[in-house]
Amino acid sequence: MSLIRSYVRRHHVGLLALFVALGGTAYAGTQLEKNEVRSRNIAPGQVKRSDIARNAVNSRKVADGSLLRGDFAAGQLPAGTTGAAGATGATGPTGPAGLTSSKGVSASDSIQAPSCVDTVLRTRSVTVAEPSKMLAISQTRAMRGAAGQVAALVITARDGGTEVARVERIHEELDPGENQLTAVGLLKDNTGGEHTFAPGTYTLQLEVEMAGVCSPSNATMNWTTLDHVVLGAG
Repeated sequence: MSLIRSYVRRHHVGLLALFVALGGTAYAGTQLEKNEVRSRNIAPGQVKRSDIARNAVNSRKVADGSLLRGDFAAGQLPAGTTGAAGATGATGPTGPAGLTSSKGVSASDSIQAPSCVDTVLRTRSVTVAEPSKMLAISQTRAMRGAAGQVAALVITARDGGTEVARVERIHEELDPGENQLTAVGLLKDNTGGEHTFAPGTYTLQLEVEMAGVCSPSNATMNWTTLDHVVLGAG
């Protein structure tokens, strides 16, 4: 140890000069000149977004045709002009058949309706091919009755002998002059909802309900009609 101290005392100036020389070289090695770093000095994939200054990449530094629509923010690309109309397409297949209807009967004969008695005026058979609603329409165009007589038209649909749906007009008082009664609407079940008829054959029946004063005179009905429309696809 004494030998080392003796050597340092004798050569301290030279040692100091050597230290400064070596330190200066190391310092100079860490200082780069402007534009001195080249692509070969950077490992692949090491330049990140944070390493690039704002607006450092401009149009001249982007290869033409290299950017895609997905590289732009929404609303940055202008909309193109409307293209020409294309050729007319081929005709599509024929659609399903629409609603079907069937008309009922009308008659001009005179019918006598006894006072205080329900009288059947018309009946007809109706066939339903698929689940359907049914609209019924009836009318007496000329009805005469005794004062105090009350009448209402009622249309019922029967499956066998059982009533399944009906539509009716509120009872209306008659007078000796000419009266007109009409009943129209979708046939409804006993809950008041529109009845859906299952496939099958039904009897559509029109009757007049007579009430009020029980006069010995009959009410006379002329031009009584009964029509219906089955509302179902196909």
